[in-house]
Amino acid sequence: MFESFNGNDINDNPAAIYHQLVATHPELAKTAYFGVKPRYYAKLKAKYPHILLVKRFSFKWVWLMAHAHYWVFNSRMPNWWRKNRKTIYIQTWHGTPLKHLGVDIENVSIPGTTTEDYYQQFTREASRWDYLIAPNEYSKKDFPVSLSVP
Repeated sequence: MFESFNGNDINDNPAAIYHQLVATHPELAKTAYFGVKPRYYAKLKAKYPHILLVKRFSFKWVWLMAHAHYWVFNSRMPNWWRKNRKTIYIQTWHGTPLKHLGVDIENVSIPGTTTEDYYQQFTREASRWDYLIAPNEYSKKDFPVSLSVP
């Protein structure tokens, strides 16, 4: 299962990994899906007819997510969603963190969320990742600090 920016498009690191995967192993194109938001499904299906798409949070998406061997995402999953013990979660992140992120944010200003709640949610999500792929050397050095509990 692949997702980019919570199902907004087929792009960024998950798309790059997908394209390399199916170029190397064409048979996997029959079982590799991109989760996409239902409102973008028709547009993305027309734009990428060769890629298997599934509407995010549909019954099929739930089944595929629960049975997937791999998740390749560049943004966080909802905290209520749990991965199967056999699923390997690869977080590719997106962009270069030239700002505070994760538990480095001093004051989180998201309506309905306190800074402490945000830290707990972020830390919980990061603990689900089996691998975090850093997009560059700067990120590679910064990620261990940004992802650790204060």
